[in-house]
Amino acid sequence: MTYNSMGFLGFSVNHETEDPYLSVTADDLRKAIIKRLADCSDSDLLSEVELSDTYNEKEWENKNESKSL
Repeated sequence: MTYNSMGFLGFSVNHETEDPYLSVTADDLRKAIIKRLADCSDSDLLSEVELSDTYNEKEWENKNESKSL
């Protein structure tokens, strides 16, 4: 059986304007996320990532297939 869990990791990004949507690019976000991951030790990463919403992948696939019919 295979399971999947959604994970959440907090990170921060510096930007030039008060409204981040005016000055933060997708590349800025990628760099901030990668930096956050690179700065974490294995134990930090495992303790800081919030894993939630675990589901059985086969049951999820079957549920989505029946919705599309």
